[in-house]
Amino acid sequence: MCDPSPWTDEAMSRRVQRHLPHLGLVWVASLEDLILAKLVWSEGTSELQLRDCIQLIRLNAVRLDVTYLDQWAQSLGVTSLLERVRHAT
Repeated sequence: MCDPSPWTDEAMSRRVQRHLPHLGLVWVASLEDLILAKLVWSEGTSELQLRDCIQLIRLNAVRLDVTYLDQWAQSLGVTSLLERVRHAT
C-alpha cells in the first residue's frame, strides 16, 4: 500500500490503532484491506498469499465487509482472485 491511489487513501483512512505489549500503539490495516493487498501482491501466483487470504476469510467470514471487498477487488483488478479464494474456503 505504498503507491498513492484512491484505494490506498481509503485503506489508510480505515486503519486502526492497537496497543501491543512491548510495542505500544501501532497502526493496523483493516482485515479487508489486508486481504486486498495480499491478492494484489500475489499476482495470482503466490500460493502463500492466496492461502493467507483463504484463512483470513475462513476465520473472519461473519465480520467481513463483503461490499467493500467486492468494490475494491473490481477496482484493483483482482475480482477473479477474490472469487477463487472465496470458493476455496
